[in-house]
Formats: sequence, structure tokens, C-alpha cells
Amino acid sequence: LVYCMEYLVDNIEWLQDELDDMGGDSYILLDCPGQIELYSHVPAIPQVVHELQRLGFRVAAVYLLDGQFAADASKFISGVLCCLSAMTALELPHVNVLSKCDLLPSRRALDDFLDADASSMRERLNCGTRPQFYQLNSAICELIDDWNMVQFLPLDPRDTDTIDEILAQVDNATQYHDDVEPRTAEDDHTDGGDNHSD
Repeated sequence: LVYCMEYLVDNIEWLQDELDDMGGDSYILLDCPGQIELYSHVPAIPQVVHELQRLGFRVAAVYLLDGQFAADASKFISGVLCCLSAMTALELPHVNVLSKCDLLPSRRALDDFLDADASSMRERLNCGTRPQFYQLNSAICELIDDWNMVQFLPLDPRDTDTIDEILAQVDNATQYHDDVEPRTAEDDHTDGGDNHSD
């Protein structure tokens, strides 16, 4: 997979040609693989992002973390650290999404993780680790709290409000609607709002 992304970077003209064929007003989603190395320490994805920006695209990253990570404090902290690593490597507006929330046993447990502060996360981590790791747990939770950049939006495919909220956040991050001119009543009339012919 790393080789494939490096191959894409070496042949970026192909991607540019494909994107040119789509037109300037296109909303393009690039579904990238979940291999964390591509976002943390291999420069391939940041190079593709830079090329997209050079071509005039407004780029935002949507980082998906499986909702099952919210079932365990150590998994959740691990996911948050991976997300933070991707955020700093890509240097893009980021929308972080906790996916598959419909599979979690309780919405309350999910809310506890989404609204947790450093001390409550540290307590959860300490419950599952030996005392010699308490200082490390504390340092990790303080790092996450100090950066205070990683916030997750829940995604429940059965709840269209969660989908609308995520789309609104991505649109806002890319300023998708900023170039759209406001519509007037006259525009509606000329677009066929009133199709009377004389």
C-alpha cells in the first residue's frame, strides 16, 4: 500500500488529468486506506494533499475512528493519538468522526468518551493498567488535553442528523458554499420557477 501511494506521487500528472476532467465545481471524495503509516510518517499522502492544493482544490481531512474504540479507554486513547498524529502530519482542516456508533451498546457510554476530560480518561486508563504505568497514563492524557484539538462527531447511519452534522462540518472546513452566489426571487423565476409562456 505504501508502494502504491508512492507510485501515485511519482505519477501525479495522471491524477491531475483525471481531476481536470471532472470540472471546477466538483465535490471530490478520496477514500484513503486506513493504514496509519500513510498519515503519520510516510510523506505520500501529504504530497498528494499539497498537489491538490496547488491545483486550487480546497482540501479537508475526515478521519474515521471505529466506534468500537469507545468501548475501551486504552483503545480510545490510542485512536486519539493516531488521529492527532494524522492531524499534525497533514496540516489540514480536520473533521474527526467516530463511525459505527449504532453498534455501541449504549449512547451514554459514547457520550462519556466524547465529553471526557484528562482526569476522567486517566482514571479509566489506570483501572486497566498496573501502577507503574500511572505516570505514563497521566502524561498521555495531559498531552491530549493540552493540545485540545481532537474532538469527534458521532456517526450513526440510522440517524440522519449525525450525517447532516458531519457534512456541514466538512462543507464548513472546505468553505464549500462560500463561492455560491445568493439566490434571488428573480433567479428562481428565470430558472423555471414560473414557466408561463406568452
